[in-house]
Amino acid sequence: MVYKIIDASFYTNDKCKVYIINDPIEFLNIDITVLKRAMKMI
Repeated sequence: MVYKIIDASFYTNDKCKVYIINDPIEFLNIDITVLKRAMKMI
């Protein structure tokens, strides 16, 4: 899966909003460590 960060502002202590490019505008809550890995892939 390819993650595109659209809102990196925290809404909990360890979750961020991300957008999965492969799916039609679907939002997930994703662990911050996974988010950091996704940001490195962009």
